Amino acid sequence: MSAGQDYGRPNPIKANYGVQSVAHLEQFEFIATLKAAFPGFFTAARTLEIGSLDINGSVRQFFDGGSYIGLDVAPGHGVDIVCPGQDTASTP
Repeated sequence: MSAGQDYGRPNPIKANYGVQSVAHLEQFEFIATLKAAFPGFFTAARTLEIGSLDINGSVRQFFDGGSYIGLDVAPGHGVDIVCPGQDTASTP
């Protein structure tokens, strides 16, 4: 079963996070757990997401205010900078 397909079953991603699908339910659960434990890191923070191409959802919605930069090796939705993650030290 791919992300977003529920085959008549309740969709826990949509029910718990208000979105239809995401790359992995565990990804959303992990970020939600971190935000509950450390809310200060998710509000008005500077965030760099490496591997940000939004194919089936994004964790970007968990971050409020601040700056959020998405980096990936290919252009697309959710990608602000295109470059390999290991090259971030030389990225402006």
